[in-house]
Amino acid sequence: MRAHGHEPWLYTFDMVGALGDHADRAAVIGHTVEALLAAAPWIAPKELAALTDPADTGLHRLLRDAGVRLREVADRPDLTCWQYGDGYPLEGRGCTLVAPVRGRPCCSAECGPGCDCGRVQEIGNIILVRGARRSYVETAFGVESVRALAHGGDLYALPELARECARLVALGYSDARARQVVNLRRVLERLHRDGARPSGRGPGHVMRDMVKSAFDLVTGGGGDWGAGVERCSLGPVVTGLLRDEGLRRETSRERSVRSAARLVRRRAGSGRPVGRDELRGTFGLSTEDAQEVLAAASSPAAE
Repeated sequence: MRAHGHEPWLYTFDMVGALGDHADRAAVIGHTVEALLAAAPWIAPKELAALTDPADTGLHRLLRDAGVRLREVADRPDLTCWQYGDGYPLEGRGCTLVAPVRGRPCCSAECGPGCDCGRVQEIGNIILVRGARRSYVETAFGVESVRALAHGGDLYALPELARECARLVALGYSDARARQVVNLRRVLERLHRDGARPSGRGPGHVMRDMVKSAFDLVTGGGGDWGAGVERCSLGPVVTGLLRDEGLRRETSRERSVRSAARLVRRRAGSGRPVGRDELRGTFGLSTEDAQEVLAAASSPAAE
């Protein structure tokens, strides 16, 4: 299972979980907690906690039976309620499971689940889903989020991501920039593997925006974009996407420069000369390209 997140989280991450009938909710929750603790020995059983709504007393009993500590959080629907689309006949109530980062000390005597210091982090959810025809329980945990607890709570400290970030930093990228490049590389590869391609609508539109962001981060918007793309070595899929974006931009730039030059020629001698800012605003030219168009139009060779 995969889910998709937003910065500063990974844009795409793995999830593991379980689905079960509502009648089996106690067993599903118990087995899920048992499996989580077995797979992540850096989480001590007594440190696993659930952020729950005070009104969900039935869920409280199930969690206590599974050995999970409770921390009641009123008026936090983002942690305890789930919607499944407008008009969709399903709603979910549940909890957000949290655990502490290994080795990070408490910030105070009151430090614990719900504290803002970042020592305790969200790792998954248990949701009781109810509908007109069927009710069930679902559980899910972010694989990278659980693993990160053993690496200081930093997703980019996971060995495979840390190596890639370090390689980019060695090429001269800042740490923040390297992380975002890695983030985009991962999601673009997965979108491509799932059949998405850059386009003007749907998933393709999202993918195109991500390709644009990755291109700007990798090349810095400079002229020799090809060298930057090749130097980063982001794998055949992403390298191909970035090459296509570079060629698309070159073609678009050439077309815009020609259109701008035509406008300058038409307006010459009309008393309404074209300025640099107008060329930039109308055709999306860079300051340098706009100046070159104007200089070429005013040169003797253009007479």
